[in-house]
Amino acid sequence: MRTPPRKLVQQLSTMGTFPADAVITDLIAQGNAAEPDLLGVAADLKLFAKPAPQCWAPVHALRVLEQIQPSPAIIAPLLAQHPYTDAYTNESALMAWNNDLAHTLGMTGAAGLPLLQAAAADLRHHVQARGTALVAMAVLATRVPELHNPVEADLRHHFAHETDPVLLAFVIYTLCLLRVDELYQPILRAYREKRVHTAFFTAADARKLVLAKHPSEFLAPRTFWDRYDEDDYGEDLDAEMDLLPDPLQIPQLGRSI
Repeated sequence: MRTPPRKLVQQLSTMGTFPADAVITDLIAQGNAAEPDLLGVAADLKLFAKPAPQCWAPVHALRVLEQIQPSPAIIAPLLAQHPYTDAYTNESALMAWNNDLAHTLGMTGAAGLPLLQAAAADLRHHVQARGTALVAMAVLATRVPELHNPVEADLRHHFAHETDPVLLAFVIYTLCLLRVDELYQPILRAYREKRVHTAFFTAADARKLVLAKHPSEFLAPRTFWDRYDEDDYGEDLDAEMDLLPDPLQIPQLGRSI
């Protein structure tokens, strides 16, 4: 008899930085039946203030959600919690969660695109959440190729009309991930005109990414266990991932919950 998803998810808070293979395999096999319980833990960011192993539970839950191709219902609850910058936080766990959020949101399929577009345009959201929605759209365009054109069109619209320098940096970052090199000169012009927040994404970063000849490593599919191979924060495993804006690196963007 299969273990109920709720009991499996409860075990995630006991596993520390590296979860048990049997539990993860069982959760992934249960697919969307496990989504509500996984979402409850993935969105409970107050757990980051708990001691290990509890503080790692939201990370494990978020990463399992990515693997089960979740429904668009996860988008609003997760973005509502972002960014989380409580001072009493396990920064390594929060960094992993921040890095993985766009990937998980980008696995919500074609039905997720309108919700991500709406979130990116919603001024009630923190700019960090809006920017993450944009990055998730790039992930989605990579997973569902027929969405590439509408996603790029939406990003081009943001690039042409966005006046917020922080969100414009997110827009440029996302365009660079998709290698929209036709905008190379307009992007550099935006930097010269000082319209872009450069604390986390400079003109040099943009030039390097948008002109890269290889597909984006950040957007490449990863297995559940690949995520854990990337959790060595003292080693540069993925330069593009390191460029993903982090509210911990930009205190003025932070919001204490």
